[in-house]
Amino acid sequence: MSKKIPWVAFFSQTGTEICDISKALGRAPDIVVTNAPEEKINEGIYNLGSLLYRVPDRPVSGQYFQAIPREMETIITLHGWLRIIPADVCEAYKGRIFNGHPGLISKYPELKGFNPQEKAFKLSLPFSGSVVHDVIADVDAGAILAERQVDIKGKTLDEVYTLLRASSLETWTDVLKEKLCLTAFCA
Repeated sequence: MSKKIPWVAFFSQTGTEICDISKALGRAPDIVVTNAPEEKINEGIYNLGSLLYRVPDRPVSGQYFQAIPREMETIITLHGWLRIIPADVCEAYKGRIFNGHPGLISKYPELKGFNPQEKAFKLSLPFSGSVVHDVIADVDAGAILAERQVDIKGKTLDEVYTLLRASSLETWTDVLKEKLCLTAFCA
């Protein structure tokens, strides 16, 4: 049996994506970090069995370091975390912080940043998708670990959101199975 790799997941919105990914993986994060107001949080977050760690709306480096265990293999994931991770935190956890982005930034760099679903829709792109990428000090600029492309031509904005959400969940699940060593090929 392989050692359980620590997992810390951050969110600023509802945390629903973390709940859905946890269900798909059969594993919840060890720690969930949020700056979301209590009334916005999906009730499922409380049922994961994860330690819930609250940080201020705009946390500083020291608050990130307090929330993240020091184990070298800790995996950190961002799910609608609406804050830029400080450069010193990115450097300290280099290659172990990952962000999901519901826009195919490998093909369309203009989808970087906030609300890529709406950008893709307004640009009338024929397709978009989702990526999971390394987090570095520059926004949405880290190496892409995985991506999925979906056809959005002729779709409504609601359909684009739905398709990109499903794409993002599948991409995250694939990446985390590998990173958290949840496959039969892990030793």
